[in-house]
Amino acid sequence: GILSRYRNTYHNMADKVKEGTQENAEVSDDEEDKETEEIVKPKSSDIESIKKEQEEDESLQRYIRSLVGDVDKLDLGNKDDPRVLVVQQFIIDVPGRAPTVFEMDSPEKVEKLKTTPIVLKEGCTYKFRVKFRVQHQIVTGLVWNNLVYKAGLRVHKESMKIGNYMPGKEHVWESEEQTTPSGFLMRGTYKGKQKFVDDDKNLHLKYEYQFEIKREWPE
Repeated sequence: GILSRYRNTYHNMADKVKEGTQENAEVSDDEEDKETEEIVKPKSSDIESIKKEQEEDESLQRYIRSLVGDVDKLDLGNKDDPRVLVVQQFIIDVPGRAPTVFEMDSPEKVEKLKTTPIVLKEGCTYKFRVKFRVQHQIVTGLVWNNLVYKAGLRVHKESMKIGNYMPGKEHVWESEEQTTPSGFLMRGTYKGKQKFVDDDKNLHLKYEYQFEIKREWPE
């Protein structure tokens, strides 16, 4: 049943499920470059199936209770909102500087991220942070993919498996530390594409951003 799959997924990750995890994810070039056009829709039967299956199995009742408490009390989110993964903020953190924050709770704001350059000094360190919540169903094996292009050529790619999440809680995920390249040829405008995909290859969100690498920070 559906719960058996979740139990197997979580069995070896008991203390990682509630807060999520972060580890390198091996993804092929074809998988990273493939653009999935359809955003995943909630499967309302998932939580209902869990409720039904645990009613018939006391061991499953104890197992699920150890993970999330009372399933009946889970906040499944807005029924009128079809999204499963709701990204609220996209943040660039640079040590010693105020964070650059983009709100992501509407299509217009996601579009603003695409058209508003983020200025970074060459050789500086930074991290991405993403604030999000999950609704409607369990998300397992969530992976963050990041592709970076300069002058139309891909110059960087990375994928990170960031965890498993139950609905009803806000989360903040932070990438590993990054360093901008240095040198005359490395300066200029870059475009990036990021997306969140789960282990069923469901695309939850994709967006584009751009940044400029300069010799010095703007005054």
